[in-house]
Amino acid sequence: MIRKALLVVFAFVSLVVAQDSRPALTGSLDTVKGVRVLRLSGTPREMGVTHGWLMAEEILDGFDAYLLKNPLVGGAKGYTSRVLPMVEKSMTWSPEEVAELEGIIEGMTAKLGDAMMQKGLDRKFDLRDLKALNSYGDWYMFACAAVSVWGDLTPDGGTITARNFDFPPAPVLYRTQMLLAYAPKEAGRKRWVTVGFPGLIGVISGMNEDGVGIFVHDVNPKDRKMGATGVRSRLLALREALEISGAQGAPQRVNDVLKGLTSWMGNNIHVTSPYDGTHVPAAVIEYDGDETDGEGVTFRLPDPKDTWVVCTNHYRVRSTPRKCVRYGTAVQTLGTLAETKSKMDGKAARELMSKMTQKNPFSTTLHTVVFYPSQKAFDLALSTQKTHCTDVEAIRFGLDELLPPRAP
Repeated sequence: MIRKALLVVFAFVSLVVAQDSRPALTGSLDTVKGVRVLRLSGTPREMGVTHGWLMAEEILDGFDAYLLKNPLVGGAKGYTSRVLPMVEKSMTWSPEEVAELEGIIEGMTAKLGDAMMQKGLDRKFDLRDLKALNSYGDWYMFACAAVSVWGDLTPDGGTITARNFDFPPAPVLYRTQMLLAYAPKEAGRKRWVTVGFPGLIGVISGMNEDGVGIFVHDVNPKDRKMGATGVRSRLLALREALEISGAQGAPQRVNDVLKGLTSWMGNNIHVTSPYDGTHVPAAVIEYDGDETDGEGVTFRLPDPKDTWVVCTNHYRVRSTPRKCVRYGTAVQTLGTLAETKSKMDGKAARELMSKMTQKNPFSTTLHTVVFYPSQKAFDLALSTQKTHCTDVEAIRFGLDELLPPRAP
């Protein structure tokens, strides 16, 4: 009886301590149409603290399960001896990014206390580890594919963009995929949403409040330049571009932003935006760390006769194109549509992406998104450990139901 009473007292004291340590939150974690949505608003630090508090356990779990235990990393020894020194030497972070990442650590620490201990490293999870998590895609490749169509190829003439996100599968990725919606307090910064994971503050498959969409695709670079310094995380480079790009001239605007940011990995950055009937609404920016070649970027517009653009994992202009089955499938499909004067709606776009999907032990399509920039909406299909995204019904989201209001 005494033991039971002590347990009750301990639980009560723990609850009081947890409540007392809870920071002021400027966001929320909700479920919308069966998908978790983390909404964040305010300054970088405020958004970070909220993110860290609400997602603390999952950030720690994701770091341990996907990064630290990844055989490609080499466990704690490989992480400590190879990955951390590489990230600390070469990666650079803006003051705002550092403030947000430090905020995440602050929120996690307030939530977990001593439970921040990372058993594999025999120390607490800290800012270095969060930086490594946010730059994982810079030192390890993933695939992906996307197509954009507009004008005569769509029912209303507006832009439709479909995108597959391909990545090595893992249980932790299936169970933690979610939507993250941001409302930066800084003047001139756009609100935006991305499909992502706990602890990541960059853009994977994102759209801002003006209907501009940006998606990352890996390409083998001509030279990895792994000893370079001043390298920006690609996902954060895309966030920078997404936050400051309006609909008018969006592809060129993103191109200009990326010129100033150095990358390690080769990239095809697919950009989409609403079609105004005159200007090309979508393009691919072939992007790498070779600053001697076009300041690291080559702007790839569609052929003047085409109202579509295709993006997979090889350069078409920056280096000699190579054969790609997925690229060929998309080009053939879209070429036939143009020749027969047929249309591609959202359903047809998703059907095309299903022909380009991946499903094997090394790479699987974790999500397929069909974006409608003019409508500021998208259809999202998430893979689970049991069901591939091609076999689930897509969920329609409007930006108005996801984006948080700006903090006062």
